[in-house]
Amino acid sequence: MKIVIAEDQGMLRGAISRLLAMEPDIEIVGEADNGEQALQLIRKLSPDITVLRDGFRIDPALTQTVALIWIGGKSCHTSP
Repeated sequence: MKIVIAEDQGMLRGAISRLLAMEPDIEIVGEADNGEQALQLIRKLSPDITVLRDGFRIDPALTQTVALIWIGGKSCHTSP
């Protein structure tokens, strides 16, 4: 499973990346520190899942092609 992680706090992004990479069936294919970089990586790498910081703006059309997991301070929600 290919994953892109988008989080503006480098330490948190790195921690999420390292934790997910411990799973044998997960490959972290890209990391971004803002929504624009995330959008570029999604289009370029076609990940199966993208983990995004809540508040990053992403083209709604992408929700039809990639699973999005939104993370925030107090919540987490997904988009198909």
